[in-house]
Formats: sequence, C-alpha cells, structure tokens
Amino acid sequence: MDVARWINNQQLLSMQQKRNLAQLSKAQQKLYQIEQIPQDQKLAIAMQNQIALHCTRLYVSEHKINNCNCLYLEKIKSNRFWKNMIKNFRK
Repeated sequence: MDVARWINNQQLLSMQQKRNLAQLSKAQQKLYQIEQIPQDQKLAIAMQNQIALHCTRLYVSEHKINNCNCLYLEKIKSNRFWKNMIKNFRK
C-alpha cells in the first residue's frame, strides 16, 4: 500500500499526527535516492530526516511510526545502496 494512502486511512489519527507522518515520509523519500545525491548534501538530508523523526515522535506513537516505516522500507529493500548498508550494519 502507498504510504500516503495508509496515512489518510488512519481514522484515529488527528490532522496534526497525519501531517507529521506525511513530513516524515517526505524526508524519507530523499533517503531512497541518497546514492545519487552529492556527498556534501547527504549530511543535510540525514539531518532533515532526523528532525522530521523527532517532530513526529512528539505527536505520534512509536508503533504508528514503525508501521509507516515498514511500508516505506518495503520500497527501498530493492535499492542496492541500502542492501549494502543493511548488510554492513549487521556485522
């Protein structure tokens, strides 16, 4: 399922919570294309992602964030860069 559609289908979330999840999703979309981004911009993108995650945690439960991340991570599992990152992280 599409992340945006999943967020909109969450009826028990307030508009503020949905907005925060949408901002987190938008920040994570940049991570999907991180191997094409110049080296000097990668730190800024990582910082934006961490800021979005922090702001989302203020209003949304960790369980909902993880559910949203699971949908997003399904898309990036096929990305060669992330396969290498996950493999190296587990070492």
